[in-house]
Amino acid sequence: MARYKFSDVLAILKSSAGEFGNNNSFRHAAALSYYTIFSLPPLLLIVITTASAVYGGEALTGQIYGQLKGLVGADAAAFLQESIAKFTLQQKGGLATAVGVGTLIFAATTFFVTLQESINDIWNLKVETTGIGVGQYLQQRLLSFGLILSVALLLLISFVVSAVLSIFTGWLQRHIPEAGVIAIRLVDFTLSLVVTTLLFALIYKFLPDAIIRWRDVGIGAFITAALFIIGK
Repeated sequence: MARYKFSDVLAILKSSAGEFGNNNSFRHAAALSYYTIFSLPPLLLIVITTASAVYGGEALTGQIYGQLKGLVGADAAAFLQESIAKFTLQQKGGLATAVGVGTLIFAATTFFVTLQESINDIWNLKVETTGIGVGQYLQQRLLSFGLILSVALLLLISFVVSAVLSIFTGWLQRHIPEAGVIAIRLVDFTLSLVVTTLLFALIYKFLPDAIIRWRDVGIGAFITAALFIIGK
């Protein structure tokens, strides 16, 4: 198994910085930001609905919005919460419900489809776009929907692990208050890093139209997750 040296990491960072300016990265970022505005409410609604079936709706929703407040601010989190409430499907009959569910899935998966196209472009992957049939289009959307369900699963696992660890940190805080505070922060950081790394690993492994080794995926996912958490 090949081992990466510190000089290799520096070379990768230097190369990445150079390629950042050569691949219209700001344009891709602007496009993703635009589609995120429309995709995030239905995406969160699907994630909450899926995970709530196991974890419990109110507890899960509270934790998700708590994370959103820390990430985008209280006002933006409240806006998302209101948008999700308006996005809730009303049972108006079989056809209306089917159309509503289809629209919801289409809106939620648009972000991942756009992200896939951006990664393909940045990685210089030449994908044949002419003659794409309905089957390939549906396959692309199903892949995006599968990633959404993976997000729900990762959130569910992280909340369960967090609940178990909170028992231990609570015991520390009662008996050793100083150690309890440090333990809570360390557990929160570690859990966030692990979950975010897994999420980016899934994106890098399955979303681009390329075959990538898990070893290479892991390095990129870890660095991206670390930068993402620092950026929060």
